[in-house]
Amino acid sequence: MCTVLRVSRFSDPDVSVQDYHVDLLIDLLNRRPELHVDEHPAWFDDSAPEPYLELVDLGLIAGMTYTLDGGGLAISLGPKVTLTDEGRRLAEAARRRRTVGSIGVFVSYVHDDDREVNALCSALEAAGVRTWRDVDRLLPGDDWKTTIRRAIENGAGFIACFSQHSEGRARSYMREEIILAVEQLRLRPTDSGWFMPVLLSDAAVPDTPIGAGRSLRDLQFLRWYEDPDASVRILLAAIERLHVT
Repeated sequence: MCTVLRVSRFSDPDVSVQDYHVDLLIDLLNRRPELHVDEHPAWFDDSAPEPYLELVDLGLIAGMTYTLDGGGLAISLGPKVTLTDEGRRLAEAARRRRTVGSIGVFVSYVHDDDREVNALCSALEAAGVRTWRDVDRLLPGDDWKTTIRRAIENGAGFIACFSQHSEGRARSYMREEIILAVEQLRLRPTDSGWFMPVLLSDAAVPDTPIGAGRSLRDLQFLRWYEDPDASVRILLAAIERLHVT
């Protein structure tokens, strides 16, 4: 491995992360950055190295160094070009944003669980996942039934937050949202992962039929109340694998 120390910045000291930087980071993330650089040479364009050197200056990739002096520009690639921790965080968050699209992931819940749902949605938003909740998205004058139906139909995923509060109610708008979501679930492949049940407290997922002899209880669910941090990480992984059409 050849090590070259960088003696000056290639880019302007005030350079900031741009969309083209993010595109390169996502590309490297998708190419499995544990591979040697010669196993994915198409990632690096040596005829236009500027964006890649800016990534070096921004501290977003490792395994690439350069010198810039009176003798010109010399670039050194180590055996592996990979993402730094910050580069991986930016790439994963951006990839999630692109996965969920403009609508985002619909979150269904009862307002007795506001505290837990606020914490859950804040963690997802911080990781780059757009969430859709009635409290945030409904505006004065909206036909709320039509707006919610469209948000569920067009959402990249559906998170159903079940709890003792939601299951203890005889009636709730959440039940209507679940019915609409089940209609959408039946139109999707059985392995789509689109409907994601989350338990906010010690409760049971309702035995709602979803077709083909299955019910919501046949879907893997998360016990968020047992370990919120671990549950968010699992949810993020589930959202990244969503089959978006």
